[in-house]
Amino acid sequence: MQQGNVIINVRFCLLLFNHLQTYIKLLYLALAESRKKISLKEMGWAGCS
Repeated sequence: MQQGNVIINVRFCLLLFNHLQTYIKLLYLALAESRKKISLKEMGWAGCS
């Protein structure tokens, strides 16, 4: 009985870890995109002045 619970916990932790990795990747991509937009804006301002 106890061993079954441990296996379930391990599976749950792995699932959680996979989801965390996905969220981190998405966050990283979102940050990269916003940085691109900011740098493009800065370039635009530099070009205007």
